[in-house]
Amino acid sequence: MFVQLRIIKSILDLMKIKYIEEDNLEADDLIGTYCNFSREQNCSVYISSNDFDFMQLISHDVFVLRNFKKEQQVFTIEK
Repeated sequence: MFVQLRIIKSILDLMKIKYIEEDNLEADDLIGTYCNFSREQNCSVYISSNDFDFMQLISHDVFVLRNFKKEQQVFTIEK
């Protein structure tokens, strides 16, 4: 997996897509932090993951996209 991360970071750099890494934090913690920050900035967040733990972050401006076979579902606070 670490070899893949190096390749992914190179691709993101070439595409000028910013990313963040923190040695002492898990991705879940960073994603949760960004969800809170998005509320302050009045913008929407779409989390693409099949991890059910992210369902607890859903709000009026945070959505979870889950892939099921060949289709994608969007989970909202109403759903």
